[in-house]
Amino acid sequence: MAIQLGATTDSDLIELSGKEVYTHPLKDEKLDVNGHEYRVVEQSYDTSSGLDYMVVKNVETGEISMIFEGTQGIKDVVTDGTLPGTVPDAQLRAADEAYKRLSGKYAISYVGGEFAWRWACQLCGLAK
Repeated sequence: MAIQLGATTDSDLIELSGKEVYTHPLKDEKLDVNGHEYRVVEQSYDTSSGLDYMVVKNVETGEISMIFEGTQGIKDVVTDGTLPGTVPDAQLRAADEAYKRLSGKYAISYVGGEFAWRWACQLCGLAK
């Protein structure tokens, strides 16, 4: 199947990152989002670092999205508190490692979720 880039909508990404990831769907679970079907291809929840995410495939287009959960517990609050600094905490390092590992396995088209912008800011040096 050829990947049709640009077909996953912002509305879908918002619902995936604002609702679906918080239900902790399991691998191979199907998600109906705004009339589009997604399948969970990877998931990681309740890790020691507090990093929670899922990787989903848009069944219609083949596009892959990595969706992170936002602040949900004390480990996330600690991560939030480190953002003004220059040293990433364990959760940000775990996000970087997970993305690098999974982007080697999948052609990730989108990264979404509240946590994603925090991670990107830290990696780009914007959180100083």
